[in-house]
Amino acid sequence: MQYPIKLHQIRAFVEVSRRGSIRAAARELGLSQPGLTKAIRELEEGLGAALLLRTSHGVTLTESGRAFEQHAHLILEELRRARENVEQLNGVLRGQIVMGASATVARTLLPQVVGRFRRELPNVKLRVIEGQLSSMVAG
Repeated sequence: MQYPIKLHQIRAFVEVSRRGSIRAAARELGLSQPGLTKAIRELEEGLGAALLLRTSHGVTLTESGRAFEQHAHLILEELRRARENVEQLNGVLRGQIVMGASATVARTLLPQVVGRFRRELPNVKLRVIEGQLSSMVAG
């Protein structure tokens, strides 16, 4: 019997795949190990496929698990982006910006710009990658 897939099941699966352990994933998510195991089992039933191989050393992904993992990460990322979009429409500015800068710009102009950016947009994460333009732009 197939069940509808629920968001908490996807989150549970992603965390288990990241950690390689049901116990570690349960701890990270603040769930009981049996509760997390149940969520994964229901997800597997909903998909009609085993996603994890359980061993004494933790878990590994089955072929179906590896295929689903890619989609699960994308689902969670899209939900995060959707939430940010709605928050921005409601005046909450949050998110992440990644920018590249040459070494000269990073040492001279950027400290002042980054300081102002952090004061004006404290909920937006800024990541600066220092390097040569040719290495930062896909050719």
